[in-house]
Amino acid sequence: MCASWLAINGENLPVIQRTLNHASLQSTQIYARLDTAPLRRALEDQSIRMLKLVQLPLPSVLESRETQNEEWPG
Repeated sequence: MCASWLAINGENLPVIQRTLNHASLQSTQIYARLDTAPLRRALEDQSIRMLKLVQLPLPSVLESRETQNEEWPG
């Protein structure tokens, strides 16, 4: 359980390896999948980049939708 917590909190594999007294880093690789922090950071960074590319002012988008709804009979 200690190794899982270390991995979840972003500790590197060699430290986890020494904590568990594994002779091989391969034995410790299973804990690598628990460290989701790099994945989360990458996705957050990408979403920020994407939102900077698409800077639509929300009020004008809503106004144009309201106008479209009035023009189309429902």
